[in-house]
Parts: sequence; C-alpha cells; structure tokens
Amino acid sequence: MMRVTAVLRSRAPLVAAKSKLCHSSSSSSSAGAAGLTVSEAVEEVSRRLARAGVPEPGLSARHLVAQAAAGSGPGSGSGSGSRDLDRDALQRLETMTLCRLARMPVQYILREWDFRQLSGLR
Repeated sequence: MMRVTAVLRSRAPLVAAKSKLCHSSSSSSSAGAAGLTVSEAVEEVSRRLARAGVPEPGLSARHLVAQAAAGSGPGSGSGSGSRDLDRDALQRLETMTLCRLARMPVQYILREWDFRQLSGLR
C-alpha cells in the first residue's frame, strides 16, 4: 500500500503540469493553417489519434472539434461541417489534441461531461 501511495505522489507533479498545459489559453505549437472545415478537422484529428493508438479516435475527435468550434462565433459547432474554423479555434483544437495524444481523458480536456440525463456537469 505504501508503494502505491509513493507512486501516486511521484506522478502528482506530472499530472498537474499536464493539466496546466492542456487548460492554458494558448499553445506554443502551430495549429495549422486557417480555413480547415469542421468535417476536415474531425477527419484530421481522428487520423492523428488513431495513428497514436488512442482509444475511440473518431468519438474523441468529434468531441474535441465541437468544443474548439464552440467559441468560433455564429453557426459554430459540429453540426455545420462545411464551416471553416478560425485561427483561434484551430489553436484550441491543437492544444486539446495534444492533451488527448498524451492520453488525458476527454472529460478532463472538455472540463464537463453528461451523466445519464444530466448535462453540463463540471
């Protein structure tokens, strides 16, 4: 039991650092060129996650793109697949994708998740 506690304590700084990176407002990496549509973004993120062996890459990609697009102005969201994502949305998406590639659960990245009939749990 003490060994498990020691392992968990040793990982605490890593978890805190990963959380800080994934929830920062900007990312130091390039988010790609503006003009990517929602549908293209879902396909690209899904491919990247699948290549890395992340479980449920398609579902993860849809959630991440929907969250990134949510702050992109009118008509945003995964329902408008032909709409272009702006540069800010692409940057948010890249940051969230990197977190998912690091195996952070989607719920932690989105900071909310539906549970049964309840939605918007934080």
